[in-house]
Amino acid sequence: MTTQVEIKSETAAKLQAIAASLQLSLDGYLEKVTEHVSLPQPLEVNGHAPGLSPSHLKTPQPTPYELEETLLAQFELRSGQQVSQYLGQYPFLLPLILEAEARLKSLFNPATKTVLEVTADPSDGSTQLYLVIPTKLPAVTAYELFERLEREWWLEASEHARFRLNIVPEFI
Repeated sequence: MTTQVEIKSETAAKLQAIAASLQLSLDGYLEKVTEHVSLPQPLEVNGHAPGLSPSHLKTPQPTPYELEETLLAQFELRSGQQVSQYLGQYPFLLPLILEAEARLKSLFNPATKTVLEVTADPSDGSTQLYLVIPTKLPAVTAYELFERLEREWWLEASEHARFRLNIVPEFI
């Protein structure tokens, strides 16, 4: 049984690896902040503003293709481009997905690749991201493990998903 500390350190390592591979940038954050807050401008000395500005901090934003490639290493993507676009739109889901995967692997078969899939509601066109747990376990056992996941973590963590992520078992 994996301890909570091991899960957190594993999740942190995965987050660091993904952040590095995606080259997450400070300039995107600064641009969003400056849309809502007026930041003081640096004092000019002889017509030049010393110090760093957001333009000095720019790094390239990952394209949906780059995000998709990064996710492919960790998950099975059933709708790859849609998944990367969805996560680009809702980036706060990425840490939850990584932590969920670590917890799922400790409860279910660690060798099973978790699935990410975006589905659309035909009635209104809204989309949802699903983290699917493929399992060959008997239904009763799988649902007991899933309920344990919900009790121990997902019920509280799901608040951070803002109704944008669902976790479901899939019997294969």
